[in-house]
Amino acid sequence: MKPGLTPIGQTLLIIFFSILLACGGGGSDSGGSSKSSESSAPSQTDGSAGSQSTTSVQQRQTAVNQSHSSIQAKQNTSSRSVIINGKRLSDQELESFERAFHVRIRDGNFWYDRMNGSWGRQGGPAEGFIAAGLNLGGPLREDASHGDTGVFINGRQLHRIDVARLMQIGPVYKSRCWMDAYGNIGLEGQPAFGNVWVAAAQATGGGRKREGILSTYDKTGVAVIGY
Repeated sequence: MKPGLTPIGQTLLIIFFSILLACGGGGSDSGGSSKSSESSAPSQTDGSAGSQSTTSVQQRQTAVNQSHSSIQAKQNTSSRSVIINGKRLSDQELESFERAFHVRIRDGNFWYDRMNGSWGRQGGPAEGFIAAGLNLGGPLREDASHGDTGVFINGRQLHRIDVARLMQIGPVYKSRCWMDAYGNIGLEGQPAFGNVWVAAAQATGGGRKREGILSTYDKTGVAVIGY
């Protein structure tokens, strides 16, 4: 007969196998936990990369939008300040006008009469004549010259200096008149009763047209605005 295990030996064997099973199960759990941790690590890395990529795209888009806004702002603003009949002209309008009509314009606030081409500084009398009918600025205002004379031409109440110049060629009465680019003048709604340039030439003995009456011209024959 083979000798059998004593009760003490059986007890020790059971404890030994229990320890082995416990160690094996712990190693398996540890390995599973490690694998789980390793498998989850790439997911965290991918999320971080995706977040960085999204941020980069947003930053680029913001830069593009700011660039477009800057360009649009430059297009809508003018580096010069020329105001005609209350409206500020853009750089493009000024360049086109000066090139087409060979006229030099200084920065300033002016009024312009489209019907006869006269112009002056806001609040002042007529200072010159350019082509009539130009699409420059807004509508001519009654108070463009801050006049108080009761004499109106094309809706503008004349400055006292305007009236003084007109009085050099004849009497001037309070009235509302129209005047075209040829110097023809008449009461509003009625035909012309005279011509300013003809009367001026007669009064000055046939002097230069448009000089001294309502107007100043530079001696080169080029109309100059604001000089």
